[in-house]
Amino acid sequence: MTVPLANGERWRLVSITVRQFRGVAKERRFEFNGRPGLLHGNNGVGKSTVALALQWTLYGRFPEGVLPNTAYDRFLSPIHLKGKPYSGEVVLSRGREKLVVSRDGPTKEFKLQIGSTSWSGPEAEEKRDAVLGLDMDSFVRAVVLQQSRIRALLLDDPRERNKALDRLLGMDTVEHLLDVIKPREYAKAADAWRAKVRAEAQRYEERERLLAEQLEGAQQRARGLKFLNKDFNPTGLRTRYAELGRDLAALGRKYGLDFPELPPCAETRQVGAVSRAFQKGLQAVRLSSELRQRMSPIEKSIATLTALREGWSERLQRRDRAREAIENLVSRHGEEKRVLEGRAELEGELGDLQRQLKAAGALRQLLEDALAFVEREAPRGCPVCEQPLPERFDLGPRLQQRMESLASEEIAKLHGRREKAEARLAQAVEVLRHFKEGRVELDECQKDLERHRQKAVEATGGVGIAENKVAARLDEALAKLAQEREHLGAGIAAMEQDLEAIDLRERALREGLVPVVEKRDELARHEQDGEKAKALHERDDGRAQRMEALAARLEAIRKALLDAKQELASESLRKAGPRAQELYGKLVRHPVLDTLEIQATPRASKVDYTFTVSAKGSSATARDARLVLSDGQLTATALALFFGLAESAGHELDFLYVDDPTQNLDLPCKEAMARAIAELSRRRQLVVSTQDEDFVSFLETAGFRQEAVIHHLEAWDGTPTVHTVAPA
Repeated sequence: MTVPLANGERWRLVSITVRQFRGVAKERRFEFNGRPGLLHGNNGVGKSTVALALQWTLYGRFPEGVLPNTAYDRFLSPIHLKGKPYSGEVVLSRGREKLVVSRDGPTKEFKLQIGSTSWSGPEAEEKRDAVLGLDMDSFVRAVVLQQSRIRALLLDDPRERNKALDRLLGMDTVEHLLDVIKPREYAKAADAWRAKVRAEAQRYEERERLLAEQLEGAQQRARGLKFLNKDFNPTGLRTRYAELGRDLAALGRKYGLDFPELPPCAETRQVGAVSRAFQKGLQAVRLSSELRQRMSPIEKSIATLTALREGWSERLQRRDRAREAIENLVSRHGEEKRVLEGRAELEGELGDLQRQLKAAGALRQLLEDALAFVEREAPRGCPVCEQPLPERFDLGPRLQQRMESLASEEIAKLHGRREKAEARLAQAVEVLRHFKEGRVELDECQKDLERHRQKAVEATGGVGIAENKVAARLDEALAKLAQEREHLGAGIAAMEQDLEAIDLRERALREGLVPVVEKRDELARHEQDGEKAKALHERDDGRAQRMEALAARLEAIRKALLDAKQELASESLRKAGPRAQELYGKLVRHPVLDTLEIQATPRASKVDYTFTVSAKGSSATARDARLVLSDGQLTATALALFFGLAESAGHELDFLYVDDPTQNLDLPCKEAMARAIAELSRRRQLVVSTQDEDFVSFLETAGFRQEAVIHHLEAWDGTPTVHTVAPA
């Protein structure tokens, strides 16, 4: 049986051409001519590349999870031809009409041509969607079957299975909108605005109570300092400080000073400057008043006379001690003259003794020489006195005896007398030194005393004062000055009392009245801020109301979307249900659970899908398909649903592109799938891509190859090796 090129009602695929696209270094065309097609070969020979070329040429991008939609040059141009222009062309036909779609990668140029009319750019994009009756999302859902689109149906996670069904049913966009529309967030924002308003209002109230309590405490302290209620305002503050300034000026005049009144103090921020001016005025009165000016020289004179009086006593005592030291020397050693005479006598005595010692030494030397002479030869006369010697007279022993006698007695006596004389002479010299030092000390003390007496004369205003009257004269002058100081001191004490009194008044103003006025001002500012805050709170409350209204509208929109999703999904499942059930029976052939039912079940905030199988539709036997079917049976069930949905979809394409439909399928299921595809291909164009040679054999047995264009891909290395077999 020969299949026509097109059924005259919808578009069928004529060819797909790729140029310098992925594994194709030059150009490769895959012809289908509106007939079913089969692309088969081992993994890595380019079967999926043909599907990618179809997808990219028509829409310029890929479904999520297939390939990235950025940096196309990195994965669409061949590895050995990076940077070279890559492009694709897809030709469709409907009756006598021909639709040519082309896309160039580097230039991003997109063209669409029907007959002699062509479009490019955005116009071509709009024309494509209008002519084909579907956008890219609908295309990959209803025309191109990829395992990634149904693989999540095999997962245990219900959310992932729901997402997979959303993609198959075209509900993923609605689900995305439901994810975006979050009325609860707006309700939370409204609650946050109101919570902010309440918190700020509470803070203002607490602050106002605190300020009121502080004001009351300040007023009580001010009343304790004799301030009146009429003073508790800026006018009262200004009046009180004006009075203080006038009283300070009057106090200055009282004590001989003339300075201006204090600057006006109409606001609490001026208190610091006024207080500094006030303290400066007090200091001026304290240091520069007439009383202080009169007291200053008296204090200076008293200090001078006191120092003179103390200095006179000290010097007089020192002079008396020097005089007493000389008197003590006289009492112990006699007059200095007598000591001088004794020293002279001792010096003469020492001279005599020295001469005697010298003579004794000369005699001893003479005897030693004579003894030496006698020992050498026997003399006839004495070698000392030259007198003749008797016969047999032994002169040597006599000389030795005389020499020893002279050394032991006479010289020893002379030495003893000399030592005593020297000791008495040293004592006399020491005493005379003390006499000299005493006289010098006494002379210096007397001179110092005279100089001090002259200072006392000058300080007391006299022309001369006897030594014995200096102390009395100084005491008289000090007593007179003390009387004057006492008299002035009473006046200064009274002035200090006046200064202390007015200082206490200023301190009472600063510590009593000023805090009251400050707190009143602070409370007034707080009330003004409170009025502004109320306006802001009203604004925030309005925002909260608008947020709540928006949340309510979004909730209504969300509910409407959920209702629409449930209705649309249910309608799609209802339309696809009979065909899916038919294919389920053929593909799965479960001996007991022969009925497939997929329903969209509304929940509070979502739509769940129940994917159940049962025995002859009995609810008592209904089970979750994931729990009772194997992975291969689930894959076959998912394919049955896809084919059912694809056949019930409304668009202008009359072909399906099925990429590798036999994953996880056993041989019987593959055989059933081949028969189902052969049966489907008699109603519409079906292009199948597979590496499963068993499945290829089953397709041939089922009669699919009799009607289809076969492309056997053997290599994909820049110049793909493809064996194409057209139907008989």
